[in-house]
Amino acid sequence: MINPFENRNLHETLKWPVLSWSSFQAFRDYDKGEWYKRYVLGERGPSNPAMDAGRVIGERLATDPGYLPSVPRPEIYEQELRAKLGEIDLVGHLDGWSPSVPAILEYKTTQNKSRWNFDSVQSHGQIDFYCLLVWLNFKIKPEDLKLSLTAIHLKEDGGFKLAPTGVVEVIPTFRSMAQILRFAAEIKVIHSEMQKFVASQLAIV
Repeated sequence: MINPFENRNLHETLKWPVLSWSSFQAFRDYDKGEWYKRYVLGERGPSNPAMDAGRVIGERLATDPGYLPSVPRPEIYEQELRAKLGEIDLVGHLDGWSPSVPAILEYKTTQNKSRWNFDSVQSHGQIDFYCLLVWLNFKIKPEDLKLSLTAIHLKEDGGFKLAPTGVVEVIPTFRSMAQILRFAAEIKVIHSEMQKFVASQLAIV
């Protein structure tokens, strides 16, 4: 099986001025100084057990058909999509993409049993971001996509490691074209704020 994680350097792929979901969320929802260090200056942040578990599980799902068999499998793992929203360069890596359906499959690992439910998945902007990329690339409306988030529950597995409990929840969701257009408008606003913030940091230097 091909490992889609091999030879992939997200550290470079996601650097400013390219805009990914993780960059967008980091700037909008968290510390802008930390966003600048990571996505503009390219400083690597420390890993943690949750991140390590997510990476390992993602690789196993993509390369081992017998691993966690209750997790739905896509036709393509880690599908990279790029697009332009006006002058903004967008990039995303879909955990799972099945163009024949068509379907977007998102995977999340969690220790919090109540973290993912219909409401939290319905409001999760990462799926909006991916729907926008699919629309810009293939002109497939979100109403015509089969969308789901699969929550893979984790437990402590000695030391600082985490492992799957075996509990897997597949949560269907949906988006409308109106939602995606509103999200695209928000991206333009946030991107403008990013440009101003970067300029302010360069002025300080």
